[in-house]
Amino acid sequence: MVKDMETIVIVALISLFAVLGRFTTVRASGDLPKMHGWLDSERVVTIWLASPLSISHETPGEGFVLREFSGEGSERTIAIDSLIPVNLNSDEQTQLISIVSGENLSARKNYRLDRSGYASAWINVRNILNNKAYFYGGEDLGCTYSREKSRFKLWAPTALTVNLVLFSSPSDDEKSRKVSMLYNPDGVWDTEVIGDLSGYGYLYEVYLWNNGSQTVNLVPDPYSVASVANSRISMICDWEAIDAAVEGWATDQPVH
Repeated sequence: MVKDMETIVIVALISLFAVLGRFTTVRASGDLPKMHGWLDSERVVTIWLASPLSISHETPGEGFVLREFSGEGSERTIAIDSLIPVNLNSDEQTQLISIVSGENLSARKNYRLDRSGYASAWINVRNILNNKAYFYGGEDLGCTYSREKSRFKLWAPTALTVNLVLFSSPSDDEKSRKVSMLYNPDGVWDTEVIGDLSGYGYLYEVYLWNNGSQTVNLVPDPYSVASVANSRISMICDWEAIDAAVEGWATDQPVH
């Protein structure tokens, strides 16, 4: 098991990035200037344009089209209420615009912004995750173990689906069991497994949108406190049994 805390922190961060998913990428189209887009609240998408644009406010949406993609080629257009230019230059042009949507948007859905003269941009999750709706104040993320049952909680508000994957032998890559996890509105995925799982390994199977396509990441628990070598698989441990097995552990004192 990995006991080096620095290694654990690094691996946890890598796992969390894998869980949260998308980084900003832009679909290039010839030599068209690029756009970058971020979902900053339930109603606001912030975009950056490589080439400055004049906003006339005469045309609804100024030619921008916001679409939701649901997979299998399904798409729908989302109404744009208004555009708010940021930091206009001396020519009354801007490269930064706040687009106000006509409906609430979700961190778990897949959006793309199009406009003639610019390369399309997939919208990436950003400040919407600062919304209080996604705040979880509990201290039980990860695995909460008992000999009767184990509870698993993962904060992954951008995930489409999350499954718990159990390994009866962490040295064996054969999956022994897959358990569906339930999504809660605060972004936490949750499941409970009855029975004593001490000695089992586990991973999370996380499905995400990635620039218009669904991808799946099999990742260790960013909140786990034990794992196999190199943090390849998180471990479930009976710490009371482990402590009792170490002679003198109960009477051990910190070194001053």
